[in-house]
Amino acid sequence: ADKRVGRVVAFDWLGMGGSERPDCRSAPRMPILGQLGCNSRFSQEQATNFFIDPVEQWFKELGLSRVLLFGHSLGGYLAAR
Repeated sequence: ADKRVGRVVAFDWLGMGGSERPDCRSAPRMPILGQLGCNSRFSQEQATNFFIDPVEQWFKELGLSRVLLFGHSLGGYLAAR
């Protein structure tokens, strides 16, 4: 890596790209096409925290105290939070 940049880490948000699909444990559940799934009763804050909290925990586990986080579309919104 470039010494001016440091380490570069790329990841998929939970449930996006190649990442696992987590259980929707904090949202109300409702049947969708014969399966249990999440409905859309998350508040904006709950939905945002659903994605951000695990990433912040991951940064702590990696020992990252300062990060520059970039994203596109939903990732850009979450990065800005």
